[in-house]
Amino acid sequence: MENEIRKHVHKIIDEAGNRKKSVWKRIGEISIEMLIIVFAVSLAVFLERQRELSHDQHEVKEFLTGLRGDLRNDIKEMQDDKAIYQTQAKWFTYFAIEKQYNRDTLRTYQWVLWNTVGLLVNNGRYEGFKASGK
Repeated sequence: MENEIRKHVHKIIDEAGNRKKSVWKRIGEISIEMLIIVFAVSLAVFLERQRELSHDQHEVKEFLTGLRGDLRNDIKEMQDDKAIYQTQAKWFTYFAIEKQYNRDTLRTYQWVLWNTVGLLVNNGRYEGFKASGK
């Protein structure tokens, strides 16, 4: 690109110093060379912007696809937590109503009494994307 622009600039300089042609002919040729340079630079800038935009869109699509997976995993984890809470409610009700406990039942479901449930949020991808300034 630089070589092409350099060639056209040299043509402009050569035309400006060419005394064999009329002033209007030189001005016309210089104008054409300048238009070529302006068009080439404008086209290069446009194509570079399009490439950057395409790259950014690809990153955003990749991020959103990953975020969708993270959200699905969070929803599945919350549904599993809900199922555990329902199991806990069932067995706490059983143990509250029953005055006599079957040792085998108590041993089998003791995990319910001591279980803790907490959501581990998958927000690493979001935080990383946000921190990158995008």
